[in-house]
Amino acid sequence: MTFVHHKTRIFILLLSSFFSIQLAFAEEGMWPPGLINAAILEQMKAKGFALTPDQIYSTSQPSLKDAIVLFGRGCTAEIISNQGLILTNHHCGHGQIQSHSTLQNDYLQNGFWAKNQSEELTNPGLTVSILVRMEDVTQQAFEGISANTDLKERAPIVETNLKKIKEKAITGTHYEAQIKPFFGGLQQWLIVYETFTDVRLVGAPPSSIGKFGGDTDNWVWPRHTGDFSLFRIYAGKDNKPAMYSPDNMPYIPKKFLPISTSGIKEGDFTMLLGYPGRTNEYLSSFALEMVAQVANPKKIELRTKRLGAINAAMQSSPEDRIKYSSTQADIANAWKKWQGELLGMEKAGAIAAKKKMEARYRQFFSSKGQEGKPFVDALNQLETAYSSLKTGLIPFEYQREAVTANTIFGLVVTTKNLAPPKDTKLDDATKAKKIADYKAIARSIWKNCNPSVERQLFSITMKAYASDIPAEKLDPNFLGYLKKHPFEGQKFEAEYFDRGQWFDSNAVYKLAGKVLEGDLKSLEKNPSYVLYKALSDQYNLVYLPYYQTYSAQIEGAQQVFLQGQMLLESNRNFYPDANQTFRLAFGQVASYEPRDGVSYKWQTTTSGISEKADTELDFVMSPQLKETFAKQNSSTQGPVPVAFIASNHSTGGNSGSPVLNARGELIGVNFDRVWEGTMSDYYFDSRICRNITCDIRYILWVVENIGQSSHLLKEMVLLK
Repeated sequence: MTFVHHKTRIFILLLSSFFSIQLAFAEEGMWPPGLINAAILEQMKAKGFALTPDQIYSTSQPSLKDAIVLFGRGCTAEIISNQGLILTNHHCGHGQIQSHSTLQNDYLQNGFWAKNQSEELTNPGLTVSILVRMEDVTQQAFEGISANTDLKERAPIVETNLKKIKEKAITGTHYEAQIKPFFGGLQQWLIVYETFTDVRLVGAPPSSIGKFGGDTDNWVWPRHTGDFSLFRIYAGKDNKPAMYSPDNMPYIPKKFLPISTSGIKEGDFTMLLGYPGRTNEYLSSFALEMVAQVANPKKIELRTKRLGAINAAMQSSPEDRIKYSSTQADIANAWKKWQGELLGMEKAGAIAAKKKMEARYRQFFSSKGQEGKPFVDALNQLETAYSSLKTGLIPFEYQREAVTANTIFGLVVTTKNLAPPKDTKLDDATKAKKIADYKAIARSIWKNCNPSVERQLFSITMKAYASDIPAEKLDPNFLGYLKKHPFEGQKFEAEYFDRGQWFDSNAVYKLAGKVLEGDLKSLEKNPSYVLYKALSDQYNLVYLPYYQTYSAQIEGAQQVFLQGQMLLESNRNFYPDANQTFRLAFGQVASYEPRDGVSYKWQTTTSGISEKADTELDFVMSPQLKETFAKQNSSTQGPVPVAFIASNHSTGGNSGSPVLNARGELIGVNFDRVWEGTMSDYYFDSRICRNITCDIRYILWVVENIGQSSHLLKEMVLLK
């Protein structure tokens, strides 16, 4: 196609001239240190920033980047002592806190505080990664590519180059490396980490502090949540990463964050450092329409039903409350965020603003004749591809939301994976290891669920799958199953859930043993497996290829569209979308007005906790805690500041990020965004986008007064 030829030529031309584009700066943006140029630095200084670039990021001396860690699968944490003590959110450590909780020792409800290092709890599978360096390797990545290189030929060349770059970066070291694309692939960056695997739980407040407000307050302001937990990094005697051992020592960091206790005021400079997960700031209006009209509404509707069943179980059973705590939090978090995105898009007029820009874009490039044609073609292709993708989006999304969300299907897949490769005979030791690992996984799954609740969730998701996906797109086998075993009278659930026997450990272990020996007959006759295979085959053979076809078209056209935006708006704030790499965002402590006639102040205090206590289920507080807060509020020191909002651009992954003042001192821990501002993943509006931070003074107060753990404060450097 002519479009492909032009696209390759445009890519090379823009690659060579990319840095000639002026990247202006405002409060919007999540900036890799390497793209913070002199103009950006001046903007920061004008707002009060008092550090140098080397104090933020350096490979030759300790810098702030050495104190910021990637925590677990997608949060941020910060090192706050010279003994490897790290601070993150309660919701980031929630899974670990839950894993240690029982009815007898309910650390979720009552909190946990290790009184010395020997009491700190190990967390198998939890890692933290510290950035060693990040480097622009764009030129090396595209070595061997010219304006005449076809797109299909370009991909394997780039892949080979990137593999060589990664291998060279970590050869002879214990480091790990990734290469991440910036600006839709215009740039490629090498990211090198040092990853620690011995990370222990040190302290966590009770849920009535760490989750105060629950779903009611999630993603909204004002907030009164003490959303923090404490962990510690352990290392070998050489201070390098080591597998867990009782002989390991607390990690001695290159840098840890000093803590400011002097307070803040509106207008103060704030800086957010961390590992934001994903944003899509440069999408077209067609993409936003798909999110607003198709994706979010349907996913919200299904998750509302799932949460209804889970919440009812948690409220009626203390045991189910513990079992489903993490699951409920995971489901509810995105559920409420998606609702906020819809509100924010409407409030900011995001789609209309995109359309207005696209009209200027068309006019600008249409006026350039043949030279501008590829850019116009790209926008047209986006419109066509998104129109087609809309019809296949729900079938694709429901593989996650309605199929793999089911516990029994997770067990089905885990069991199927036991099967040895064809014509392979495993020795006894290997089989013993595999079955032991399998049983451990099965037990961990059963530990966190109730079969009767899972049956309700199975019914909810399968009914949604059958009703929300058009009949002509459903697998004929699935339609046959529905006809033979309809939902009426719960016949479908009886056949495909009950008869599967996935909560009968004897039946499951017996089945697993046969699969491990290569005998798949019993598994292939299992009704749950039969159903899962039909759903998965339809996904892999129909839904996924359809989605991938249009996603590939969108990816190619989006890259050209982004390049066109850069040419059209050379003074706009172009920063790479977040992709879980180290970033800096800055702003100011600031109030906001989400709606006409509604104005929110920038700070909350413990007085608000007392006011909210016991007004709703999400504000439950023990009599002892209520008394403690009442005493503090009426003391000479008065209420303790709990949370504040600022105009830092943030997203998922910034949970646990340190919020620093102009001198690089810790003033709080980021944990949320205001509801309307969640649409900042697609469109940033400084009028309503605010990040929510737990004030460090409240964290210190809870550690000392609720956790009775003043020994932890002695590790920290507290500045007045």
